[in-house]
Amino acid sequence: MNDLILQPVILMGLLSFVMMLWMYATRIPASKEIEKKGVNLQDLSHPSKLGGVFPSKVERVADNYNHLFVPFTDAFLPLDESSKVLIKCFLGILQL
Repeated sequence: MNDLILQPVILMGLLSFVMMLWMYATRIPASKEIEKKGVNLQDLSHPSKLGGVFPSKVERVADNYNHLFVPFTDAFLPLDESSKVLIKCFLGILQL
């Protein structure tokens, strides 16, 4: 079996794991700081309520993690625009 086809899958899995670790390494200390200020973290349980709560350097890591697979729909798929929109919608549903 040709193992070359598995290399990108393994690489993206490793990259996702590293990004997830980095995100939690920045978010957990920031969450503790926010909690010390008296903010109830349960009130921030929905992602739409998190905008502007964390410092910018913490939010950037989470944004990078959320958009990790977006370049693949733009750069590596030579499709027409309607197909790209459908694929982006599908990937967006997978991230929910």
